[in-house]
Amino acid sequence: LEGKFPKPAQDAAVDRKPESAPNSSIPISEDHLKLLGVYWNREDMTVRRIERSEGKVWYVRNPESRSELAPIENGQFLMLGVPTRVVIKPMPSDNDWQIVQVASDTPAILEKVEPFSPDIKTLNDYSGTYTNHELGDVRWTITVKDGGLSFVIPPYDAEAYQPAFKDAFSHPNMILIF
Repeated sequence: LEGKFPKPAQDAAVDRKPESAPNSSIPISEDHLKLLGVYWNREDMTVRRIERSEGKVWYVRNPESRSELAPIENGQFLMLGVPTRVVIKPMPSDNDWQIVQVASDTPAILEKVEPFSPDIKTLNDYSGTYTNHELGDVRWTITVKDGGLSFVIPPYDAEAYQPAFKDAFSHPNMILIF
């Protein structure tokens, strides 16, 4: 199929250097701290966290992927160490939920959700065998393991899912929503 499709445009981000901390040091304010928590992106079905540890604020994609956030004006954060300019900024909301915009080359809207820490009885309510007739009677077995759920689709090994928010359990590559 060579020559049948136009060549993709060169990604402008490739030539950029990762963002570094701004020259002027802005302290972390109460407005910045209001953004700490668990966030849900309905568009791409991902869970993200904004958390404080080691005296810094972090944007956490999963346990192996996080980026430091530097406080900037108006309660916003600048994401450090990424090839494009990414700003985390609060947005007005009609309810009490915090909504943030991740402004970048591919913007996203994330809404704050309540963290979910179910007890063993609640976790057991999710366990069982699930069947999907539309996929040819595929069967999934969900069991409780290590404070989360273990999800088995034969012939694959079990995958561990940790509670994200009510009725949602996350894994670095997928999310289960009941």
